[in-house]
Amino acid sequence: MNKLCLIPIIICISLIISSCGKDDIASSEMKTVNLTEKQKQLITKSNAFGFEFFKKVIEISGSDSNLMVSPLSVSMALGMTRNGAAGTTLEAMTNTLGFAGMMEADINESYRYIIETFSSLDPKVKLQIANSIWYRNTFAVEQLFITTNQNYFNAEVSPLDFSGPTAVKTINDWVSTKTNKLIPSILDEIPSSAIMYLVNAVYFKGQWKYQFETKNTADKPFYLSDGTVEHVPSMVQHESLPYFRGTGFEAIELPYNQGNFTMTVLLPDAGKTINDIILCFRRKTWTAGVRFSMKKIFSCSYQNLSVNMKRNK
Repeated sequence: MNKLCLIPIIICISLIISSCGKDDIASSEMKTVNLTEKQKQLITKSNAFGFEFFKKVIEISGSDSNLMVSPLSVSMALGMTRNGAAGTTLEAMTNTLGFAGMMEADINESYRYIIETFSSLDPKVKLQIANSIWYRNTFAVEQLFITTNQNYFNAEVSPLDFSGPTAVKTINDWVSTKTNKLIPSILDEIPSSAIMYLVNAVYFKGQWKYQFETKNTADKPFYLSDGTVEHVPSMVQHESLPYFRGTGFEAIELPYNQGNFTMTVLLPDAGKTINDIILCFRRKTWTAGVRFSMKKIFSCSYQNLSVNMKRNK
């Protein structure tokens, strides 16, 4: 029986789709999430991985690209992959994810807690985390790998005839269903060298705690990285929000419904680029600086806030 332990035979696909709703809301108090010390440790390490991952993506893609990535999604896909790795491959993956020194069971259990807990925190926020594993039906996969990912990641595991005429459609249909049809497909073909696909999809749809009124939308200047200015339809809101002044940037926090989930928006100072801000970010900087200070000065944040958001064409 072949043992699944080599990264080159695995393809990890991470998907994230998000949207923001505006409906009548009956906001409730934010629910408390009680994490164990081991779960806090995993989340802290995952955040550190997320910052490094995002900076690497920026470096590879170039400064002028518009990006949307989900470090959680990547971490989960690699977390499933770890369960089939061994030796130096397992060690390298563990170190990359920042889990060195943690017990195997603690890592998997923390992933399961995230999937089960955060998906039901807020009745007005839909967070759907879905995992699946598709492997070539002629490839023998160890049962422990399958059951571990089913138990801890709630993964759907299926053998599939990769050379069959419906294989691509089968995987694409799964993706379409799990993202509410917002991502209709991810594969055009399956190469003959492919042995396994590990797919993670994160779907997020939340309603703002403080609504953006359509009637307040107006054309506002949007400053591009090359110094040019475009006037685009921009949402405008007048509300008290968490605000932070950092070195070279400003930031605000927009809560969804009861506040368990938030969007943080960073605005570089004049003369600064997005990369200037991203490249100096570290997990400790974020925790000790932005997150702490935003909560600290909630009551004295901006009263008049205009948020400009430009959609990709």
